[in-house]
Amino acid sequence: MGTRLAELDALPDRVLSSSAIRCRETFESLCIGMKTRPPVDFEDALYNSSPDELLRGLEACFAGDDGPETLLLLAHNPGVSMLTFDLGQGTDGDEPPPRAGFAPATFALFDIDEDGSSVSRRTARLRHFERPA
Repeated sequence: MGTRLAELDALPDRVLSSSAIRCRETFESLCIGMKTRPPVDFEDALYNSSPDELLRGLEACFAGDDGPETLLLLAHNPGVSMLTFDLGQGTDGDEPPPRAGFAPATFALFDIDEDGSSVSRRTARLRHFERPA
């Protein structure tokens, strides 16, 4: 997945991740594929978070003058897939992501209008959605 993010010119300059061992392992694997190691915040609160809790975490990362240009969220189902589905509903064009349940290594890229401090259907546009082969 890290190699794929690099190919899509979507390398994060910050990562927000659940503190779960599986997410930590995923982060390490991503860094190998991306050939870079962005700063990461491992947060206990992201473990099995609701879509609203994940959204608050995203908005907190973008708040302030030092917010990232590109943020990667590593989190868990069903919350992360539900959040992706909700944000993807405001998108024209690309197929919206499935409502619940992502297979491992599934990812979605969103462009966020404005400064990212208010992430919603209105401000998010699905740029790319990919399931593992």
